[in-house]
Amino acid sequence: MTKSISIIGCGNIGSRHLQAISKLKEPLNIHVVEPDLKSKKIANSRLNELSDISRHNYFWYRNIDEISLVTDLTIISTSSINRAQLISKLIDKGHDRFLIEKVVCQSKKEYDILLKKFKKNKAKGWINFPRHYFPFYQKILPFFQTQEPIILSVTGGDFGLTTNSIHFIDLFSWILKTSKIELTTKYLHPKILPNKRGALFKEFSGTILGKYKNSVLSISSFHNSNSPLLIDISNSKFRIIIDEVNGNILFNYPKKLSKFKFDYIHVSDSTALISKDILHNDECHLPSIIDSYSHHIGLFQAFNFHIKKITKETPNLCPIT
Repeated sequence: MTKSISIIGCGNIGSRHLQAISKLKEPLNIHVVEPDLKSKKIANSRLNELSDISRHNYFWYRNIDEISLVTDLTIISTSSINRAQLISKLIDKGHDRFLIEKVVCQSKKEYDILLKKFKKNKAKGWINFPRHYFPFYQKILPFFQTQEPIILSVTGGDFGLTTNSIHFIDLFSWILKTSKIELTTKYLHPKILPNKRGALFKEFSGTILGKYKNSVLSISSFHNSNSPLLIDISNSKFRIIIDEVNGNILFNYPKKLSKFKFDYIHVSDSTALISKDILHNDECHLPSIIDSYSHHIGLFQAFNFHIKKITKETPNLCPIT
């Protein structure tokens, strides 16, 4: 029987998910919900970049109510606004396997409602932190997954601190095999910046710090800077500095790390691997919606504390996506 995948939201990231699942060799029924005609046009142009997709059937909709069937996997690639309500509605319609873009939602209340909904309906969801599918990280992790404390430092210019911090919190958590990370935003700059994703979202520059026992996470974004994004992972015995954007290892020590080559895997490829695992094994390497709960809640609290310090108002929702 032909398996089916639905994509909810087919903008910039969603269209890359669409490219990825279209690369799968097995025939699929692919259902895409995208109300914006411009986004749909871009998505179709990206499909046209692929050589042969005739084995798949494509169905387009303007809203989720038009989907009458339950698909084997649902990819959520909308903005974080009202996403919890959207996923809840899809669960009510019978969908029960989800690949969800970060951030999952915008508040602890929303996340708690989702977890109850998933548990009640025996649904499963995974958060799209694709570094878990990078062979490079899979190979180097054992060198840092010891009793040694680590330092994970991420620095770059205007890389979207509010949007992308969760990726590096997840990486830190993955290395240390813990969800108990304390976060502080006391070193963020006291200015709210415009967010490229729209006026409903906030952006900041400066540094977020995380800590677990004697291990430290530092995530720094410099405003009005073209500084490359660098990831530096070290303990007392090993150190490696990665320039993911350009696919370079800038420093690796000792020599046993030098044999590892970094290859960036784009969403247009990683989602194919993830989807295949979920469709055929009902599991994948990504953290589950339960695994990522404490990271999201910690980040909501940290950013909202910083916003309150600047505006003197307490946000009901964390304005990040």
